[in-house]
Amino acid sequence: MKMTMKYSKPVCFDPSNEYSKIVFYEDRVRLDKHAYDTTVSFDSLSFLREEGNVLRADPANKYESSLNLGKVEKDLRAWFQTEVVKNIYTEVSQRNKEENNIKVWRKDVNNEVSSKEPVIDKSVYDISAAAAISDGGLEADAAKDSTAVVEGQEDKIDFLARYLVDFPTGKPLDALQAEFVAKKCKNDFRKRLLDRAQIIQKRLEEEQENLKKKRSQMQRRGGGGNDQGDERQFEQYQSNAMFRIQILEQRLARHEMQAIKKFVDLEKQLAEDPRLAAMWQQTKK
Repeated sequence: MKMTMKYSKPVCFDPSNEYSKIVFYEDRVRLDKHAYDTTVSFDSLSFLREEGNVLRADPANKYESSLNLGKVEKDLRAWFQTEVVKNIYTEVSQRNKEENNIKVWRKDVNNEVSSKEPVIDKSVYDISAAAAISDGGLEADAAKDSTAVVEGQEDKIDFLARYLVDFPTGKPLDALQAEFVAKKCKNDFRKRLLDRAQIIQKRLEEEQENLKKKRSQMQRRGGGGNDQGDERQFEQYQSNAMFRIQILEQRLARHEMQAIKKFVDLEKQLAEDPRLAAMWQQTKK
């Protein structure tokens, strides 16, 4: 409906920065000059849009503008679509983190809400993201995100089995051995969680970098008379890239929340494991 670009006021009069504001409306464009200490008010210029988005100077204008308003509007629109949409996705990701925190808090306080219970209904973006997992090379990530353990059998996993093979079977661990096993288990588990987060972060940065390069290429061609086909292809690419970036941001936020919960669950299982009882008995002493 309306886009506004504002310029900071120079210390002294500068012909190259004489405008304080450029406002793009659907039917016109308005340019406001800086009001300096030597002037009582500021001057304005108006341009009317005609068919084909051609700008015609208002006859009431006292002077002409040397700005290429078509290019200024195109650059501003590209920036708007990039930065503002990015901020929206960042806000959505932050709110998803807050909702996950609410779920964890409710479960701890009331012990009634399941960790899989959604706080709010799924949005159209979540539904679309789930439907698009098979597109854009996201199958591998989705497979890695999926839980390999059958629901209801999670308690049967023995996290310590691989660490106990070096100790005699049937002989209880002493305090030092139990502490070594517990520490080794937690360090390896933490490393796996961090490696997974780094993989998602790397893919997210690659998508953002590719999109940035694509935008730079389009901006360099901005004044070169691009045909409508190139612009449509770029808009389609940008839309798909922003969608992939949103999925990766949500996946990273979900992994961070799940990593905290998984590590807390691991520590709880280690504390309750009778094979490590010697370590806790020594701690109490």
